[in-house]
Amino acid sequence: EGGETIPLRGPIIAGRNPQSNVLKLDETPRLVALPHPHVSGTHLAILIEGWRVLARDLRSSNGTYLRRHGKPPVRLPETPVPLVPGDLIDLGKGLYIHLDRTP
Repeated sequence: EGGETIPLRGPIIAGRNPQSNVLKLDETPRLVALPHPHVSGTHLAILIEGWRVLARDLRSSNGTYLRRHGKPPVRLPETPVPLVPGDLIDLGKGLYIHLDRTP
């Protein structure tokens, strides 16, 4: 609620002060600043691989959790995890990224 819609046209790196050099990517990522003290500087990557959308925690201090309808929350590892429409990425303290649909 009160959030922003961001089209998923390529990789995204999100965090309090995100840096594009944390991952070696073929495409320059869009940097999304999340100005919240509990969010790590470079917290999370959302990637597109073929027809899949993937989320990856970037060694965040407080972790990143995947909330999938009907299942308990799962802490994201530092390896990419496939997402499906409807997934919520929980960054803590009521801060969520919602995957509405895949590109």
